Amino acid sequence: QGHTVGIYCVAQPEGTQVYVYMNGQCLGMAFSLPPPNNGVQRCLRVPCLHVSGKATVQVAMPDRLPTILTRSFRSEGDLSGEWALLNLKIGPEVGEYQFNPEKAFITTMATLDKRSFRWNIKIQNSLSTKLSVSSSGSSSRNGNGNSANGNSANGNAGRVSSSTPETTTNIHVGTVRSGKMKVKSPLELVLSEHLPKLHELHRKPGNIMLMKGSTIELSLKRHIKVFDPLKKY
Repeated sequence: QGHTVGIYCVAQPEGTQVYVYMNGQCLGMAFSLPPPNNGVQRCLRVPCLHVSGKATVQVAMPDRLPTILTRSFRSEGDLSGEWALLNLKIGPEVGEYQFNPEKAFITTMATLDKRSFRWNIKIQNSLSTKLSVSSSGSSSRNGNGNSANGNSANGNAGRVSSSTPETTTNIHVGTVRSGKMKVKSPLELVLSEHLPKLHELHRKPGNIMLMKGSTIELSLKRHIKVFDPLKKY
């Protein structure tokens, strides 16, 4: 109730592509349909709406056609959602232990309130901790990692602006907890020990998030699930 659903049909000689939008967010291509009758007979496909039960539907044509045709995230600045672990460095010199996964491990940030998130990491077992973001303002850093005024940067609330090249935020990560555990893998042991030492969060262009601590540095990238379009209907 109260949602705006957009349907964008692109009819071409080689077939019809149908894209779906929800409240302005592109959900991606839903259908990729071949021409009917192998293209011998031309046919115009139009979207149809099926309503189960009683509903009031308003239909409106947009002022302009959409330009985004790939699945996108609802907000660049929101920390909640799925993040893929790209790289991990551990040690007093931050590099003694390096982990570059062959496949991306997907971690999840679930909103608890405006400034805190439940961070779940599933590797072999499920790890969980609380990540809190400072309430103060943020500042961009220069190339040597220092803030523009030479002082350490303060954090902001749970929404971090991505309009600047780099934004630094103070964070606090709680004790890593787990449920019923099997034997911990080496990576799980490393994360359990060092995640609570994280204290800085850097947001970079391209949906990249870099976290730093006294003995740990890890980078994550926003993970957006992509689904294959249906080829027939």
